[in-house]
Amino acid sequence: MFSLNHSSNTGTTVAYPVPFPSNLYVDDDGNQIMLYIALFFAYRVEKWVKGAASGVQVGGTCIFCCGVWVDKTKNVYMTAYRGDSITKWSPQTNTSSVVVSFFIDPRDIHVDETTDSVYVAEVTQNRIRMVSPKAPHGVYVAGATDDSQGDYASQLRAPQGIWVDDKTKTVYVADTYNGRIQRWKANAYMGDTIAGSGMHINSIEFCLMKRRDEVRILETDFFLQLRITQ
Repeated sequence: MFSLNHSSNTGTTVAYPVPFPSNLYVDDDGNQIMLYIALFFAYRVEKWVKGAASGVQVGGTCIFCCGVWVDKTKNVYMTAYRGDSITKWSPQTNTSSVVVSFFIDPRDIHVDETTDSVYVAEVTQNRIRMVSPKAPHGVYVAGATDDSQGDYASQLRAPQGIWVDDKTKTVYVADTYNGRIQRWKANAYMGDTIAGSGMHINSIEFCLMKRRDEVRILETDFFLQLRITQ
């Protein structure tokens, strides 16, 4: 963990060991902060309590687990990259159910509880799609409708991270291989760049939200140096 109030090369370890973490969700709605970490090669999501020596698995097997989200009732959503599915684990019943099974290579996920919508980044398809009770088969919300990749405003290239403003429905996309953060407003046919160089040398991986009013960006450059910006 690094402070965003000033530059620092020294962080505080909050979870160890975590083999091959691919994503995380910080739940700070309650009295105690919880970390939910997607473990790519371990095929699972772990919950870490502050100060714990180890994490506890939540849900079942998540093949090449990439995305994780926790709603207000503490249901845990997870994306299985090679399972092409989104599952939801209920802590009340300790059971998992498949929410969607037709996404292709899903990475990051965002759940909008105001409309019961699920947004997913499909990295190899260069698009962001959303499913909801009104759109059960999915609709495009970012990326070219022909799934083409590129650096035009209407295109994405291997998007791996997303965040959605639940009020405006604006979608923020970590357009990884274009090295930029794209903002797609509701019903827009193209996005605009709000961060990043637009070059693959700066590979932006995720839009990380630790509070609901902030966008934080995880970025790696050509020299594999890591930066988190706010």
